[in-house]
Amino acid sequence: MPDTIENTQIHSIADTMPNLPQTKRGIDRREALLAAADELFLQHGFDGVSLDSLVAHVGGSKASIYQYFGCKKGLLVALVQRRHECFFGENAMPTELGTSSVREVLMDTALKLYNAVIQPDKIAFMRLIVRESQRDPEIGRIAYELGPARGQSTMAKILTDADARGDIYCPHPFESTVMFGGFLQHIKWRILIGLPPLEENVSVDDFFEFFIDRFLAAHHPSHRPVH
Repeated sequence: MPDTIENTQIHSIADTMPNLPQTKRGIDRREALLAAADELFLQHGFDGVSLDSLVAHVGGSKASIYQYFGCKKGLLVALVQRRHECFFGENAMPTELGTSSVREVLMDTALKLYNAVIQPDKIAFMRLIVRESQRDPEIGRIAYELGPARGQSTMAKILTDADARGDIYCPHPFESTVMFGGFLQHIKWRILIGLPPLEENVSVDDFFEFFIDRFLAAHHPSHRPVH
């Protein structure tokens, strides 16, 4: 297992698209198809939406879908890319340590991820990807690389910087990143199966503080070997 995933190779979905539009009209048409796919896939599932129904929703012809996405799967792949770009753009999660303390960055990241994933459309989209990746593992791989793997790479870099600054002892930032994300998986699994994010007697702030404080205790600078 690598100590860091900072060099994770993310496939460029744009490179796999048959023809990206070069005109404003083409860009608008492609965006309209993506918006329609987003709405209809979440309402009816991937199999429940035909290319004819997509075209009927936005007008035009199926030629635009073939031109910009190649097929319905290509449309879903482009939608995965679009949603993940929006996710990282809208939630402005920390991408570097800066002058903040490690605890501040970890708490900020956890709360922003929590507030993002509890949104109904995010939950519906996660369920859509889980369903489709059972039949087509490539969909799951692409969604993982563009989402969780990208976030893990960023967090591993933050932990590496904190280690270099002497704030923590973190010789294995990838493994530590997975450890940090563990308590967030508890929330995601509850959401995916239709339960509230946390048990009703559990405070979000207390839950996050408990795990983050113990994460930091496990990475206390005093654990650094003395040579």
